[in-house]
Amino acid sequence: MDIQTLPAIAKHWAETCPDRVWLKDLKEEGSDDYTWAESWEQISAIAAMLETQFGHGQSMVMLSRNRP
Repeated sequence: MDIQTLPAIAKHWAETCPDRVWLKDLKEEGSDDYTWAESWEQISAIAAMLETQFGHGQSMVMLSRNRP
């Protein structure tokens, strides 16, 4: 297995164990859970939007608060 990017890692696990919880957003009462498959869908949608906006093959960094 030769995985060299963060999106490749997410895709690998979405294909390997799609229903396994990857992220938990802890709340005062419980948590919002994100599976590998759900996360991959969101990652793919954001990547497609960025590719449409900026073009294929562009390198960029995204900054956000520490949250899922």
